[in-house]
Amino acid sequence: MLPAALRRAAIPEAVLEILQRLGEAGHRSWVVGGAVRDLLLRRGRVGDFDLATPATPRQVTALFPRVIPTGIEHGTVTVLASDRRTVEVTTFRGDGAYQDGRRPDTVTFHTDLDEDLARRDFTVNAMAWDPLAGELADPFGGQRDLAGRLIRAVGDPAARFGEDGLRALRAVRFAAQLGFRLHPATRRAIRGALPVVRKVSAERIGEELLRISAAPHVARGLELLAATGLLELALPPLGGWTPAQRRHAGKVAAACPVDPGAPQLRLAALLHPLPAAEVAPLLEAIRLPRKVGEEAAALVARHECPRQTAPEDPVARKSA
Repeated sequence: MLPAALRRAAIPEAVLEILQRLGEAGHRSWVVGGAVRDLLLRRGRVGDFDLATPATPRQVTALFPRVIPTGIEHGTVTVLASDRRTVEVTTFRGDGAYQDGRRPDTVTFHTDLDEDLARRDFTVNAMAWDPLAGELADPFGGQRDLAGRLIRAVGDPAARFGEDGLRALRAVRFAAQLGFRLHPATRRAIRGALPVVRKVSAERIGEELLRISAAPHVARGLELLAATGLLELALPPLGGWTPAQRRHAGKVAAACPVDPGAPQLRLAALLHPLPAAEVAPLLEAIRLPRKVGEEAAALVARHECPRQTAPEDPVARKSA
């Protein structure tokens, strides 16, 4: 039976039009990934609706008047929908070897939905929904793990993290965003994948750390980064922090409001135990904009964060 959250879900008419056109051409297609997860969690507005299809990129391109070949070598094209939104449509595929720790060297297109879901990172992201037929495909227990508040790798966690080093940081990020735990086997596998994480570009690491810093459960994210060895790898100056320092930094960061236009606020709250002179170089090393690093460093130097704070926060006490 289709879960109630999906039965009641509102899906943009333009997305339904794309699914209908693909279906009429003989290519039953599905909403996949984060949209399905977030709808099942009733997280409110869903931003992107990504689709998976047995149609090849060439077949998809032939069906729609406006298509951008954004990642065509890996089976992804972007359809410009009737409401001007962009919708990524990706062909069911199998991945070859991962030599660079980020992307497969080769991909093979096929028509098997379960095989396509098997290559994904975590069970909560490996579900597919056909809103036209009212069917949810969940071959790896994503609903079970949503109910259990678990982030669990699909299949062998060591294999998943060995393919793509960014997945280890994504595991922590999802735990910090959703307030979930890491499944024990998934958590253990992260430390063994640290050599693969080192292959990931500083820019991509910075993007994930920025999302973790802005997450509702940033303190949990910080503890997971430390417990898995990711903290010392990604932010070496923080690797020597004591558990008490991490708990304090996480508590201060969680108390600081999130401003998407000013990430330096949360970053300054998180990094305030560091000497101010270390903050800008640290953030520049993970390729965050220089202005963000400089402003975060200035906030740390002044021990200020514009927020309501708990009495035990020394940042607030000094600025008061």
